[in-house]
Formats: sequence, C-alpha cells, structure tokens
Amino acid sequence: MEKTKKILTMSENRKDLILCEDFFPQVGGAHHWLYEVYKRWSEPVLLFANDFSNCLDLEKRQAEFDNQNHGAITLVRKNLKMGDISLFDYNCIKKMYYINGFIKKAMKNKQIILHCLRAFPEGISGMICKSLNRQSTKLVTYAHGEEILIAKSSRQLFLYTKYVYKHSDLVISNSKMTQKMVLEICPEANVVVVHPGVNFHEFQIDASKVNAQKKKWNIKQKTIILTTIARMEERKNHALVLRAISEIIQTKKIPFLYIIASQGPEEKKLKKLAWDLGIETHVKFTGYLSNQERILTYAISDIHVMPSIKIGPMIEGFGIVFLEAAAAGIPSIAGKIGGQAEAVLDNKTGIVIDGTSLEKLKNAICRLALDQQLRKTMGKEGKTWAKENDWDIIVHKIETHVKSL
Repeated sequence: MEKTKKILTMSENRKDLILCEDFFPQVGGAHHWLYEVYKRWSEPVLLFANDFSNCLDLEKRQAEFDNQNHGAITLVRKNLKMGDISLFDYNCIKKMYYINGFIKKAMKNKQIILHCLRAFPEGISGMICKSLNRQSTKLVTYAHGEEILIAKSSRQLFLYTKYVYKHSDLVISNSKMTQKMVLEICPEANVVVVHPGVNFHEFQIDASKVNAQKKKWNIKQKTIILTTIARMEERKNHALVLRAISEIIQTKKIPFLYIIASQGPEEKKLKKLAWDLGIETHVKFTGYLSNQERILTYAISDIHVMPSIKIGPMIEGFGIVFLEAAAAGIPSIAGKIGGQAEAVLDNKTGIVIDGTSLEKLKNAICRLALDQQLRKTMGKEGKTWAKENDWDIIVHKIETHVKSL
C-alpha cells in the first residue's frame, strides 16, 4: 500500500497516463505494441494495469516482469477487471468510477493525456474520465481490428465503441484495414495509421548462438525449419500448417521441423493432430518462451509461417510477428485476411496467400523450402522493411500525432 502511495505521489508531474487492463504477463500483439512504444516515450508515463498476483499460473511471471526496467513507464497494478461491460450494471458503473477516482488522484489537477489500449473496456473508462474532467483531459484510443468486429456483434458494445471513437481526440489504428473499420463505425473519428514496430537490432544474432540453439534442440543439418510464434488459437491456423507439412513430407521428402512456439487453448488438439498425421517427430512444441528464447527461435528458422484466417469476429489486425521475422532475415507466409498484407510485402518479404487453401499453403511452403536463394533475397528485403519500422521510428510518429493535440 505504501509503495502504491509513493508511486502516486511521484506521478504528480506526469501528463501521460495509460489504461491497459490485461497487460503483461498476458501478452498479445496489442499489449506488446503499447509497451514497446511507451517505454521509449520522451516523458515519464504512468501505466495502470490489472493485478494478476492472485492468479497461480501468472503470479511468478508478473513478479519477474514487474522487477525489470521499463524505461519511461512506471507500472501500477490495480484490480481493473470489468466483467460484463454495461452502463446499466451497477458493478460496472462502480468499477468505472473507481478507475476515474484513482486517475484523478494520480494526476491531481494536471493536464493529462489518457492513452487507452482499445475502445473497450479501457476506452469506455477513458471516455467517462474525460467527460468528468473535460477541461483537463485528452483521450487517445488505440484500434487493433478484432475488437471492432466483436463490437459489431453487440448493439450495446457497438454504441459504446462508436462513442469512444467520437469522443477520442485521437485514434491510432494499426493498419489501413483497421482505420477503415473505425471510420465505418464513426465517420467523424480523428484516426491515423501507425503500424506496430520491431526492435531491429535485437534480432541480429551471432552465428555461434544460432548453432548452439540448434545443438540444444538436436536439430540436424539441412533440416528446413518452419516456425509459428503465436498463441495457439484457431485463427492462427497452425492446424492447416500441420496438414500441409504432412502432405509435403509424403510427396517431396523435404526434411522439415515445424516449431510451434507458444501456449494456448488449441495445444492439446494440435498435438493430437500431429500424432494422427504421423508427423509428431517433425513438430516441436516449445511451450512458453522468454523474449530471448523467442528471438533465438526466429534466428534458427528458415521460414516463418502464420496464414491467419477469420474465426468468428477474430482477425489479424496487423501481426508484429511478421516484422520480427523480417528483422531476423527470414521470409513469412501470411494470410490475406485483416492487416497481414500490410505487415508482409507480397513476393518481397514473404508470400501472402488465401489462408483457407491447403494447396496454396503447400505451394508457398515448397516454393520457399526448395529455393534457398529466394529465402535469402526475401530475408534481405525483410531486414530493410524491418529497419523502416524500428520502434524508435514508430514512437516518433506516435509522439508527433499526440503532441499535435
């Protein structure tokens, strides 16, 4: 308690505050984007995130993360979980006023810019905070894509999302596709496009470390390594990759190893599928990886593959992993749904396909697996593309937009 009071006192001179409910150690592309931007912010930032210390499988990872150096960010954990989002629900209204209360306490009478991870739940709290403190608050809301499709499935969420975008002083979308979706809901929204970025230099790994990692995982020479670094969810399309590899191994006899580097709800199903297809020896499930382990996984790989598809309202709004693969110098195979085609430059930094087509996926994998020179050429193009989207450049773009408010 004393620590929290001290942090709040320290924040008196801050003008930037972030609301992010399900923050690290629950990691998604949206959280990663927010974190990488604001830890590089030119001024101190106070970030309010949910507290997972009572969650057995996340408590240790939260403690490890919170003890790291977060650059410009001062991290404060609060009970931010909203439950059902409804302005007709007493508990929801109570939680929003609670959030507004600690925002006011943290910022006192300062002029603030409130940055929200997405339109809901954070943006709704942000909109209420702005309405109660209109003269002193500017609202910036991020848009990622899939939350907009979820909003369209509910009249109440649709209206909340529309009002959040309408009352936001700035909406930052991760792709042109997402920008279009925002404007379909709220034509008057002030929305700009800034792609997520990548720490280019972090992905430049010595050959000795690459060889050591291959030896650690007992990977034989001449093995073509395909990798998907993404939470095991249906829309990430791991299952189609497994089927494609199975058929290619039978017909082309290419020595594949497919690395699935993640955790997620589809894990048991995917392990069973690999077994049923008879390719379990060609698939490695790594489980949770640290950031350094993720970087090494890219480094040892030949091809990054994530042909994401639309499942219900869920899509790939952009795909930071494609930029990470590009920074590592390996080509990607991406789906054409959502913003993936903005993250992967077709036939330059990788191949964009119809992610529902097994034949097109097989053709793309074979094309890259059998042509080492093509992989090198696309890898070189990828590094150029990644440099253009280094986080320092992305932060400058976002700060320029925010400071113009």
